[in-house]
Amino acid sequence: MDKILLVDDHALFLEEMTGALSEFFEVKSTNSSLEAVDILGKDEFKAIVIDLHMPMIDGFSLIEKIREHGSYNGCPILLLSGSLNNDKKIQALRIEFDEVLSKSMSVDQIVVRIKNRIAHFKKHFTSAVYTIGNLKINREIYEVQVNSETISLTKNEIKILIHLAEKVGTIVPRDEIVSSIWPGKEIGEGALNTHISNLRKKINEFNGVIRCIREKGVTILPPEAL
Repeated sequence: MDKILLVDDHALFLEEMTGALSEFFEVKSTNSSLEAVDILGKDEFKAIVIDLHMPMIDGFSLIEKIREHGSYNGCPILLLSGSLNNDKKIQALRIEFDEVLSKSMSVDQIVVRIKNRIAHFKKHFTSAVYTIGNLKINREIYEVQVNSETISLTKNEIKILIHLAEKVGTIVPRDEIVSSIWPGKEIGEGALNTHISNLRKKINEFNGVIRCIREKGVTILPPEAL
């Protein structure tokens, strides 16, 4: 069964929902936003379901922390909510998440929506080939295509692209990229910037974008996110 993370501070609801979803998924649950981030660094999930209204760190803030976390694999994030007022709806539009699940939905409805999101994630992000807009990256044979035309890239450029594609839409810290591509070596930020600059030029017909976020890291965005 696919493994999901369920986060909700309401103990009774968490217990009941964990039991109900356990018939369809392997469920890891917690009532703590802080613990959720810690769990993320120790396990891998196919979906994360988060209660919007929680103390200390609400659902919106937790999503931002998860997406910035080095262990986040790009899996779908779904918000659980009893209701959304206008302010919350506006805030929801400003952050990246996959769907809002109403707590008034039946378990069957929630299960179907989670399964649909997981299926989409598996199809587009866990196969040997990553497809982001008109960009295709084959991580097994180290081949990159834009508009079905193969692009000549260095091995390290392809590694950087794969690392970003694995976490599409997520800001990946620069030190994480460096340690992944050049393990055990001291590589300056300038060298990474040069690789990214060259990469952008070579895939200049990519209809998405590779974006550097000042003091945060690097992200690759699909065209629909622009």
